[in-house]
Amino acid sequence: MKRNAMLIALLVFWSASASAEESAVSVALLGAGDLHRLSEGKSSGGGRYAGIQLPGTISVGDVFPIQYQKDGGTVSDSFMVTSITVTNGRCTLESKNGTVAGAMPEKIFASCRKLR
Repeated sequence: MKRNAMLIALLVFWSASASAEESAVSVALLGAGDLHRLSEGKSSGGGRYAGIQLPGTISVGDVFPIQYQKDGGTVSDSFMVTSITVTNGRCTLESKNGTVAGAMPEKIFASCRKLR
């Protein structure tokens, strides 16, 4: 009985570890991403924009141009990567505007592979 409980506990630990988040310094991005601008929608849940073109590789500290459609027009902006989190082959690139006190983070979600 104790052996079965130990085996189950070990399997649960391994499955939780396999899907755990890990931070990354550099990743290879696999296709377009989805931008979530939380600062735009404090009352409506935020702005969400699909199909953001991304560079092939990205590292913390990189700044790259982004474009998306909003209100019938194209918005051009830049995105500075302040952190990268990888979970099951999906990356979250986060950008925090350090010049605005209390600014909400912006995030881009994309498929990726961790490089380091």
